[in-house]
Amino acid sequence: MPKINITILGSNSFFIDKNHTGAGYLINYDNINILVDCGPGVIKQMGVIGFDPTKLDYIFITHLHSDHTSDLYPLIKMLQINNDYYKKSCNNLTVFGPAGIDIFIHKLGIIYGSKNGSNYTKAKYIELVEKSININNFSVIPHKVIHDKVQALAFLRLL
Repeated sequence: MPKINITILGSNSFFIDKNHTGAGYLINYDNINILVDCGPGVIKQMGVIGFDPTKLDYIFITHLHSDHTSDLYPLIKMLQINNDYYKKSCNNLTVFGPAGIDIFIHKLGIIYGSKNGSNYTKAKYIELVEKSININNFSVIPHKVIHDKVQALAFLRLL
């Protein structure tokens, strides 16, 4: 049976302090590294626990509120810089999220000053629908829910 480790990087909202960080859950399943949500402070928390973000394989985003995504573009940009400029090998990254996840990241890239938006070639973006996804040795069943008047995803089964 595969080994699973779950690390809560943060479970709070915008109200972060020295003991609380925005939403982020790091899952290691059979040597596959999965991040669920990437709220404020999640990158810092990875550093605190000694996790190397270049080892991420998958990111799942539940919805596009900034308390679940504020560290997402900086994380992707950090991976791009590691890969392109420091020649540090990064895992190929797949980001799963609600409808528009690819446009969301692209627009953040433009806002942050990249003429081409997010152009990290080792990342691909896939919109989740209510259909089971099987990757390597784990599966995810997303379920659409409404959260604060926006489309969000609950993960009925992860793994």
